[in-house]
Amino acid sequence: MHLFGALELVIRPGTLDNPPAVKIALLRYTRGEDGRLLITPECTSFEETEGQINSL
Repeated sequence: MHLFGALELVIRPGTLDNPPAVKIALLRYTRGEDGRLLITPECTSFEETEGQINSL
């Protein structure tokens, strides 16, 4: 899975009645065998894990 393009910043401009708001949306994911949503591929080394964390 390539993380690039997996997240989207959703911005709602503010008005006099509503303050501005920001959400982070998940665009890409895979589902693990246990049903969990995964946003990174399986990492088999510390370096891979660190790289995925830095990407996030």
